[in-house]
Amino acid sequence: MVRVLVTDYREQEQNAAMLGGKALHLFRLKQWGLQVPPFVVLSAQAFFQWRSNNQALPESIKEELEKHIAKWDAQYFAVRSSMAAEDGAEASYAGMMDTFLFVPASQIIEAVNNCFGSADSKRAQIYHEKHSQAREHESAAVVIQEMIPSEVSGVAFSRAPVGDSSLCYVESAFGLGEGVVSGTVEVDRFYADRWENLVASYIAQKETMVTHNRDAIRSPHTHQVEVPMNMAAKATLDPQMALEVVRATLTIERNMRCPADVEWATHQGALYLLQARPITTELPALEYFIDTNLSESYPGLISPMGASFVRRVYETVHRRVGAVLGLSAKRQKINEGAYQTLIANVGGHLYYNLQSYYRMLLSVPGGKATVDNWHRMIGGARNLDVIIDNVDEHSKGELLSYYAAIINLTLRHKTIFRKFARQKNRQLVEFLEYFRGEKDPKEIPKALDRAIEEASDFALTSLNDLLIMLSTRKIVDLLGRHGYPETVLPELIVTQEGIESLKPLAGLESLCESIVDPKRFLDTFRAAIDEADSTSEQPYSGIYTALVQAGFENEKHCVERYLEVYGHRCFEELKLESLAFSQSPLEFFRLLSWKLKVPKATALSDRSEEKPSAPVQLTGFSGWWLKILTRFAQRTIATREETRFIRGAYFGLVRTALLAMLRRLKRDYPGCFCEVDVQDFFGLTLEQLLEFADGKTSAQELAKQAKDNSQWAAGSKVFPEFFCRILGANGKDAWFLRTDVAGQQSYEIENGVLGTGLGASAGRVEGIPLAISDPREAFEVDDLSEYILVTKNTDPAWVFIMAQCAGLVSEKGSLLSHTAIIGRELGIPTVVGVKNAVSRLGSQEHIVLDGNTGIILAPEQEIKGENSTA
Repeated sequence: MVRVLVTDYREQEQNAAMLGGKALHLFRLKQWGLQVPPFVVLSAQAFFQWRSNNQALPESIKEELEKHIAKWDAQYFAVRSSMAAEDGAEASYAGMMDTFLFVPASQIIEAVNNCFGSADSKRAQIYHEKHSQAREHESAAVVIQEMIPSEVSGVAFSRAPVGDSSLCYVESAFGLGEGVVSGTVEVDRFYADRWENLVASYIAQKETMVTHNRDAIRSPHTHQVEVPMNMAAKATLDPQMALEVVRATLTIERNMRCPADVEWATHQGALYLLQARPITTELPALEYFIDTNLSESYPGLISPMGASFVRRVYETVHRRVGAVLGLSAKRQKINEGAYQTLIANVGGHLYYNLQSYYRMLLSVPGGKATVDNWHRMIGGARNLDVIIDNVDEHSKGELLSYYAAIINLTLRHKTIFRKFARQKNRQLVEFLEYFRGEKDPKEIPKALDRAIEEASDFALTSLNDLLIMLSTRKIVDLLGRHGYPETVLPELIVTQEGIESLKPLAGLESLCESIVDPKRFLDTFRAAIDEADSTSEQPYSGIYTALVQAGFENEKHCVERYLEVYGHRCFEELKLESLAFSQSPLEFFRLLSWKLKVPKATALSDRSEEKPSAPVQLTGFSGWWLKILTRFAQRTIATREETRFIRGAYFGLVRTALLAMLRRLKRDYPGCFCEVDVQDFFGLTLEQLLEFADGKTSAQELAKQAKDNSQWAAGSKVFPEFFCRILGANGKDAWFLRTDVAGQQSYEIENGVLGTGLGASAGRVEGIPLAISDPREAFEVDDLSEYILVTKNTDPAWVFIMAQCAGLVSEKGSLLSHTAIIGRELGIPTVVGVKNAVSRLGSQEHIVLDGNTGIILAPEQEIKGENSTA
């Protein structure tokens, strides 16, 4: 039987109906580690005794209650109802019973009697009848809680009640929350995403507030007063406290497993949760997106053509992965929807659809560990809000096929990937010859469609990523068993043979050394660029002629050789609309002229130098096993970068094909395509090209489609790493694309710490932060040796810039991201995963970066603490 006076959480679960919704949730808030003012509950047993005692609290209960609250040393109390059916799915009972605030100890018994009495009020009886509630639901409990003399109070919703319900919503006002709940005072409004980033705030001109009325002898002990003039326009919450409210609200939602609304208050800088309840209104489901490492390949805006191509390639490749790993036909059919929606184009930016990715990953043996390992590789952690149910257990046949595929790929890794490289290079040559020779523009989309199907071979690169996940996980487990932290992993997985991504840099260094008279060479090169046409099959022909005539025949051959090998490279090389160096003489000129001005890179690691002692010393079987695992991890990581190079060449092939198609369209349909430029053309999609190839669309209609979408590059340039939206919503409805909602953030600097992330390459360095979003912005700086590069993420073309810098910082990434791998290869101190690094660090004059701890400090600060992620 439940006690009359309940103080212990362990009692409440079995007796929830006797405590009511409000009290039940207060106990749970305490269990979840949230700060709740001291409280005690008079259960429904007390209510029944109150009723049978002529609606008066029995003396025994009075004595027990008064004895208990005397321990709190509180001056005032809040007395609130807690109905048995309160905050239920059928009825909320909000406002049906009385609440008393700032009740002195001498008036608590009177307030309890009045609170119980409101259960029999006329309004409560009408509410019972309207919602067809049974008589037992009329039972009530009462919460007696220490009163918080709040400076600021308000409400918060884990799903915004109006507008975009994917956002969290906070309302706040000066004084007590009574005015916010009743709607009688002006409130500030804050919106935040579900990753605790403040995205919008609206600060009201506040005229009134509710405060304690110290002159009141009886209830109510509150009154409404004017807000002091010097506070009227001031924000009630600073960004940090607003986000603390959001953080607590989301914690409550995740523990309740349903949307929640919360009443809260702040006092002397501390946040108190006063009550919480589930939101009973049915809300649409949410879908979650992340661009963590996808933005390395496709930063910022991507053309409609590029987006449609990437979606098709991901679908094709991952369907093949499932087949290679032996997934049953039934499971492959179930996964089909996931394969088709792995990539989402939101406002011109590419995201992983987490529901689709998780479903695909969970279909592979390993379950949630596979999802965790995937996040370990790309950065971030598994999103607990994304729940995938009904994943069938794997059959014995599937398990055997899976482990056979993994063992085969592990044992024959070198052979398999050498064969893959030869095969893809041969296919690239064959397709390139075809596209250069094909005269009919309608045949090119069909050939591209075939090339996409043959791209399924890139499934091997995803399987290689799986091997990276498995090997690094085993290394971390082995280290942990011997007392080593995960932070030593970066030093263990530095590749020993150099990686493909660095070769264009070495080639460019050699090219620069071959130029005898750099100034005259560049003048000659630049003068000839104006005659070059990026849509031409030979955009460098006039430049080569000019160089030879100026006496630079040897240099011309060096440029030609470099472009033959690395001409498919470019900045943002996996975005089809980004012209390669071989297609854009101006882009290559800008890189070459800058490289000729800057000092030769000194950060390149010299593998022949004596290395420091190993960070881990294991003996016996463990030492042997660690050596095997680290060598294999190094090989798979190097393979990852090598296959990036092949992938870049493959995208370069597609870019060449599309430009060839545009040339032929201009030639065959001059009336339609004379005004369609390269940017217009990339505003089309692969599906539109295929419709033209199949005769479903005329040349005139295709040209019109291109011009209609010619403004695709005028969209937003800033995209959050994470976001969610209502399931099935239009991508244009994402909060960060609406002009009336601007992202906002404020940062505190504590103890000189400017940011923390994951130490990815060891070393400590002080330098000037160079916060940029495009590597070409660095061309304005002649000597980067004193600069620490700060960016959201990098792709292979950033290596030209990275090699010149003293340190590297990126907002996104993991130990296996491009920034981390190149940082280790170049021997440059590197920290990845520093939240909002560009905003935080860009305004600093100098910063200190520690690649061992992952901490970034203001100068003259001691680096302390463990590795952590902001």
